[in-house]
Amino acid sequence: MIIALAGRPNVGKSSLFNRLVGHRKSLVWDQPGVTRDLVKGTWRPMDRENVEVWDLAGFGKIGLSFQTLDADHLSQIDLILLVIDGSEPLTSDDRECFETIRKLSKPIVVAVNKSDKKSYRDYSEEVSEFFSNYPIIPISAEEKRGLGDLEEKLVELIQTNAIPQNIEQKSSRRVLILGRPNVGKSSFLNCIAGNAISFVSDQPGTTRDVIEHRVSRKTGDWIFSDTAGVRKKSKVYGRKGDPVEIFSVEKSIKELKQSDFAVFIVEAQRDGKLNSQDRKLLHLIRSSLVPTLILVNKWDLVRNDWIEKDYRQMLKDQLGDLHFLPILFISAKTGFRVEKVFQILGDVERAVHEISTSKLNRWLQKTVATRPPRVAKRGRNDRSGRSATQYLQIRYMVQTSKRPMTFQFFCNAPQAVAEEDRRFLANQLRKEFHLSGVPFKFVFRRKAS
Repeated sequence: MIIALAGRPNVGKSSLFNRLVGHRKSLVWDQPGVTRDLVKGTWRPMDRENVEVWDLAGFGKIGLSFQTLDADHLSQIDLILLVIDGSEPLTSDDRECFETIRKLSKPIVVAVNKSDKKSYRDYSEEVSEFFSNYPIIPISAEEKRGLGDLEEKLVELIQTNAIPQNIEQKSSRRVLILGRPNVGKSSFLNCIAGNAISFVSDQPGTTRDVIEHRVSRKTGDWIFSDTAGVRKKSKVYGRKGDPVEIFSVEKSIKELKQSDFAVFIVEAQRDGKLNSQDRKLLHLIRSSLVPTLILVNKWDLVRNDWIEKDYRQMLKDQLGDLHFLPILFISAKTGFRVEKVFQILGDVERAVHEISTSKLNRWLQKTVATRPPRVAKRGRNDRSGRSATQYLQIRYMVQTSKRPMTFQFFCNAPQAVAEEDRRFLANQLRKEFHLSGVPFKFVFRRKAS
């Protein structure tokens, strides 16, 4: 079952949405038009199966609202929860929104938010008269008042109208879509979804919330999350920074840490160079250790100027120690190669595996034997006598974690392991065990002889 929240901007739809789903999933701010996309969550009423809840853009504002939602999405909605502000008179937008949803012939419940305000007494009669044929539930989403009555009414309608409910959801891998503003993240999500899930505009910064959509392919079920574009820190947190954007960016970073995979979208450039902000986002990806696929979007605009192999090599040179990340050239606008994303993500997922300690140590002995031993501590010859030169000896290793893949090395002098040694071991390990596209972590610990 799907319940969709409707109403004009700033009446408290997102606050009510967050109360129903049990956490702050939809951004809330005392400013009209914060929600612009279709935000989905799960409500778990008592003794009932899970119910899907949709938070939409405010009626009359830019974004995906009941005015702009396509017919396919409208047909999926089973019940509409109209939210109005009870602390002030009904507006023309309230009335127009109601007339729009009434024509859909869906069950409607009217939630009168902010009914705890004293001014509600002056307008309650007007509300009762205008919505006389529909259930009216006074609530306060902020103060958690009336929510029990609202949930009882929703459950009652589910039962009496025999509205179908969601069956048990399959476990899905979570994929975060990350990138600068206006590189095509929302267009990519809409492309794989097959319809408009995320609001698309030429104006940067239109996505505020984390927009989720579940898709099924031969490789299994995936949940893709479209995030707010991450601008330069000075612009986000500067004197003219937008508080809503700050919350959006911080939410994107938090989502990355909770994802199984990431899709990092960059815009194809005629000079083949990465934007400076792209490089900073790559640093964020590197520290998260989340398996990541790089998508070069808008490839159709520069493909006549480049041979794909040359562009890929130039990009790898700029990636530095993330050169192992898979790269795919796409066009989210035309759908060019978008479906191949699922194949590559499936390949990366299969590469993440546990390696037996015996195999690791056979590889380690073979690998360290190809390099001359590094000096860990030089010997000296003075009045106290001569001390022997100490050489670095990596004795054995184990895999201590699968997500992220973490390998622990035991040696006599961890401080002597140079960065070039780490890179060498990482490249050889990746080649030996087919870990292309998989980030991993090395930990060196002291082990006495």
